[in-house]
Amino acid sequence: MKQFDVLVAGGGPVGWACALACARALGSKNSAPRVAIVDREQGGVVGPVSVDAPLSRRVYAVSQRSIAQLGGWNVSLDRSRTATIEQIVVHTAACATPALTLGAADRRTEAIGAVIEHEALTARIAQAAQAQGVLRIPGECIGADCTGESRTVELADSSLLRAKLLVVADGRESALASSLEIAFTERSYERRGVVAHFQIDTPHRGDARQWFLPDDTILALLPLPDVNGAPAVSMVWSVSESRGAELLAMSAEALCEAVSAATDGSVQMSAVLQSAVAFPLALKRMPDPVADRVIVVGDAAHAVHPLAGQGVNLGFGDAQTLHDVMAAGHKQQIDLGSALLTGKYRRQRYAPTLGLALTTDLLARLYNLGQWPTLKPFADTGMQVLGRLPAFRRLLSSAAA
Repeated sequence: MKQFDVLVAGGGPVGWACALACARALGSKNSAPRVAIVDREQGGVVGPVSVDAPLSRRVYAVSQRSIAQLGGWNVSLDRSRTATIEQIVVHTAACATPALTLGAADRRTEAIGAVIEHEALTARIAQAAQAQGVLRIPGECIGADCTGESRTVELADSSLLRAKLLVVADGRESALASSLEIAFTERSYERRGVVAHFQIDTPHRGDARQWFLPDDTILALLPLPDVNGAPAVSMVWSVSESRGAELLAMSAEALCEAVSAATDGSVQMSAVLQSAVAFPLALKRMPDPVADRVIVVGDAAHAVHPLAGQGVNLGFGDAQTLHDVMAAGHKQQIDLGSALLTGKYRRQRYAPTLGLALTTDLLARLYNLGQWPTLKPFADTGMQVLGRLPAFRRLLSSAAA
């Protein structure tokens, strides 16, 4: 049976980032593999994404803080599959002009962040992790038993692996976390996030734009790299179940018209590049993402409303904390799966994950669920007034980036 110091279950960008973080913390580049990742994606070494590959349906808004973190771990982003976010522009129903604009100048940086395709981001992090000595094991973890000073992990093909610490990063519907009976709370918003990519008539100038609309829907348009020489954006529209069904049933032309109208004509959609799909919106949180020799990270531990675009950044924050905790434990020769280290991780991630969950939930209740209609005008006005204050813009820009 193969044995490792750390075994990561889940091969998305957060899973690979956690594997890379642990490998760097343990200095395993020039030694026998001490960190492994179980990845159910097909193929062996995760290679680069071809320039000619079609646009990925799934994209991430990656903050400048996360980009700097990954850069410090020798992850170089694929610029051909990346669009820079120069500023965030927020519109509300009460304001004819944007209620809030946050630019890179507000935090004295070149950019606020970037929009990166799923495959391109995952591939670059995986390449850095494998260069650091992380061993990729194709398969899927289906269970794990605690056996003294390690976890024995069973794969779908009945093979067994052993690790001092198991990091669960297999996504929001984590079957592994469920099998470990780690408690979590989840509340459906009874809303759908409708996702599609569009070609637009005019350059986006790196603007990430969001509309809090009068019909209690939230529309976000993120900049994408040019497609066939034309500017493009990615849409996430948080709508009711019935409105989501209507949008999915629309023709490409009708969908372009509906989205353009929602922006009051400020952004004109000229063609659909990726047909619309929808996913359910919910708030999920594990009050305690730690069990005996187990740490749960990323969407498996916490899923928030997409209005803030911070989901993957929350996962990268998990990876950074994991790195710091593992590095300290390795330096002090502490058992990497001990309650001392997992407890330290728990304490350090409690406030950041809870804070973002509460903030996004508050905004979702106000602008997407219509629970407090009498408060909305005050919130709109407050956003507009505070948005004029440089200190407030710097504070928000720092939080967003």
